[in-house]
Amino acid sequence: MRICSQCGTRFSEPVAFCPHDGTPTQEAHEEPPKDPYIGRVVDGRYRVESVLGEGGMGIVYLIAHAVLGKRMALKLLRGDMSRDAEVVQRFIQEAQSATQIGHPNIIDISDFGKMPDGTAYFVMEYLDGLSLTDIIARGGSIPTQRALHIIRQIASALDAAHERGIVHRDMKPDNIFVVKQGADDSFVKVLDFGIAKVGGASSKLTKTGMIFGTPHYMSPEQAAGQTVDRRTDIYALGVIMYEMFAGRVPFDGDTFMGILSKHMFQDPIPPSQAKGVGLGAIEDVILKALSKKVETRYQTMSEMIADLDKVQSGGSISIGRGGIAPPGNLADVLEPPSRTSCSSLSRRSRRSQPSCPARCWANLVFFGIPKHDRSVPTDFPRDAGAACRVAADQPSREEERSPQHDGDRACAPSRRGRRGHRDPRRR
Repeated sequence: MRICSQCGTRFSEPVAFCPHDGTPTQEAHEEPPKDPYIGRVVDGRYRVESVLGEGGMGIVYLIAHAVLGKRMALKLLRGDMSRDAEVVQRFIQEAQSATQIGHPNIIDISDFGKMPDGTAYFVMEYLDGLSLTDIIARGGSIPTQRALHIIRQIASALDAAHERGIVHRDMKPDNIFVVKQGADDSFVKVLDFGIAKVGGASSKLTKTGMIFGTPHYMSPEQAAGQTVDRRTDIYALGVIMYEMFAGRVPFDGDTFMGILSKHMFQDPIPPSQAKGVGLGAIEDVILKALSKKVETRYQTMSEMIADLDKVQSGGSISIGRGGIAPPGNLADVLEPPSRTSCSSLSRRSRRSQPSCPARCWANLVFFGIPKHDRSVPTDFPRDAGAACRVAADQPSREEERSPQHDGDRACAPSRRGRRGHRDPRRR
């Protein structure tokens, strides 16, 4: 059990950061207070037996139907959140989304209601199995054939959701349950559509600029607060695949923003290098799903499923991962270019598109601004050429240490001189 020291929310899953405020969670050493719902009968039908888990939005209980005796699960919205109309709407949306998709690999929700105090709940099937997080934690990487079987089911469930216009936005191993069903001991159930994006981005619950999700599994565009689509789920599945084969996530860090920055600007180490064992064609599938550019990822889950089937049958695939690779060293990107290189870049920017280093540097400066203060300052350059011109007017670190810096700068030709202003070299 982990707890957020800021808001006091408890989590039964190994959540590293609180989804409400981004605070790192800590181990909860004290026993949680006695739950008032244990032993109660809800709506005269559902007898609450025990707590199965706790998350950022609600608590999940093991229940039994009072007449039929059938075991099910009940998810109850946290009391302090039941007063927030937007949170309540998201909770209702979770139940509606899972029901609308109607896919065997998505958890089945059978009932919805409210407690006497107005707190919302829904009833879903009880899953007797393990989360993908637990499976990875027990054995590290997962054997290839079993992993491919699990991945294909996840992709199939998300493909069905995407066809309905629903983007999950919070895919992670915690939201994937593996159960035994018939002869299949690795049958997948996808859970938790609580922050799903339904329909167009005009919805009040899907505002551009708002960051939703779990940092280790967020796509670059999601980390930047931009509009997301089905390709965001494809990226998240790429992270999950990486973790299943390598035994660890591609990007980790000590802070929420540190992890997001790596998703946006750092290349992942190939999973075969992280694991120390060759993965063959499956590595190409993983790295294409993890492309920084949405245009060079798989465009649909159907495309990914087709390649997964080829890999599973022993066939070969052709993967193209074109485009400019993101910078490998964030410190180099954050350091403004030197005055000499900026002058050259500034001249080129008037004739063509700005070069990649300048563009990446400008983007990182912008996206590094905290979400609550993302307005562009009045002196912030609007294009890479302007960024270079601003940086060109600033002394580099070497120039600051040089005693001749002042004289050199006074004699340096300026654009203002060419625009008709007085040249300081003319007397």
